[in-house]
Amino acid sequence: ERNNPHASRSDVYLPVFYGNYTNVLVAESLVRLLGSQMTHNQPNLHFQLQAMTDDQVIDWTIGRIEQADWTGDLSGLNEYEQDFSRAVRFFLMFGNGGFQYFFECDQYGKSTVSSLRNLGLIQIADFLEQAFILFPPPSGGNYTIDLDQILETEDPHFYSLDEQAWLLFDQIGPAIAAFVRNNSNHFAHLV
Repeated sequence: ERNNPHASRSDVYLPVFYGNYTNVLVAESLVRLLGSQMTHNQPNLHFQLQAMTDDQVIDWTIGRIEQADWTGDLSGLNEYEQDFSRAVRFFLMFGNGGFQYFFECDQYGKSTVSSLRNLGLIQIADFLEQAFILFPPPSGGNYTIDLDQILETEDPHFYSLDEQAWLLFDQIGPAIAAFVRNNSNHFAHLV
């Protein structure tokens, strides 16, 4: 009964100890119970992701997508991977220099707003969308907004949006990790 005095059948058991092996035992049980209802990788990945910290989930997913030759072009990724990739890029760029640095490096334009919304980061998405609306890019410009105008005029509204987004910054990493965990079936092929 695999160290579980409460198990009524040898093929179905509940773990009685905690630690690294608990998730493996639960995953093995689910595979036996659900059989063909889940693919081989889904239950294992789900429990692996649950056992990881938020940073580990993000790092694992980035590494797997990069192994699939992700180089900025997201067309080869499914919609969940695309949302993940845009959100991570926003997280990294914004975290290194706020909206200004994000817009200096932005590759995805307004689609980042949709991705942030899909991750539940509604307020941050709203602030970003306001920046896109208030500062449309000039024709032939290098950025997805008119960053030159913002920097030349030191527009207070832009900096206010940036400050408000900074107040919510700590929500981004956990939201990205939760998105991967909650949609693990869409990332299972990366295993």
